[in-house]
Amino acid sequence: MPDKENYQRRRVRYDSLDEFRLDVDFFAQHAYVTVGNWSYPQILTHLYRVMNASFDGFPFMMPWPVRFMARLFRKPVFHFGFPSGFKMPRQAKPFLPEDAEDLPTAVEKMHDAIHRLQDHVPNKPHAVFGHMDYDDWVRCHLRHAELHMSFVVPLTGSDAKLGKDDANE
Repeated sequence: MPDKENYQRRRVRYDSLDEFRLDVDFFAQHAYVTVGNWSYPQILTHLYRVMNASFDGFPFMMPWPVRFMARLFRKPVFHFGFPSGFKMPRQAKPFLPEDAEDLPTAVEKMHDAIHRLQDHVPNKPHAVFGHMDYDDWVRCHLRHAELHMSFVVPLTGSDAKLGKDDANE
């Protein structure tokens, strides 16, 4: 098992859902380390649950003052990205990935959610940002994915020589 202390978050920027999918697939096939609190399957589980909520509905809405302020900051957030360290409210528990699937299942469900977003326009309001057009939904999900995928880092040097399954346990 590699020493996580030797790794830092990586810079991630996705210009399309296809770029995001390629990154998901890369880490499904190569040795990596996660430098945050969640495993890679947990990250994917969280991301596809949020992406699917765009169509299926969010189980909560933030209070109106938070939603009002979020609308003021939506464009900068969708351009520059989400800050790390945000604590989700307890109503967001369905998005926490304690019950994450195994990696192959999480990757498959992530693919399904990406294809769903590529083929359909979300029709539910976001729990924080409210109603959005298709382009804003895509930007929102890409910035959200960048935040979480930045914690998944490819192994380097002698760590990369470990077997993929040994390195990712």
